[in-house]
Amino acid sequence: MTTAFVDREALAKNPDDPEAANVPVGKTMTVTADRGRELIDLGVAQEVDATAAPSPTA
Repeated sequence: MTTAFVDREALAKNPDDPEAANVPVGKTMTVTADRGRELIDLGVAQEVDATAAPSPTA
C-alpha cells in the first residue's frame, strides 16, 4: 500500500472490528485481480507481483 486507508470492503465484512479495516502504508495484501485494479486506480496501492494464484478445484 502506498497510502494508509480504511478498507471499506473489510469493514463491511467485519463491522464489529473497525480497527481491522485500517490499512497502513507498506502493508502487502493478496487480493483478486479486480480488487487489485480498483486499489491501484484509487491510488492507494501499487502492483508488486502479478503472479496469479491457481484456481481452486471443486
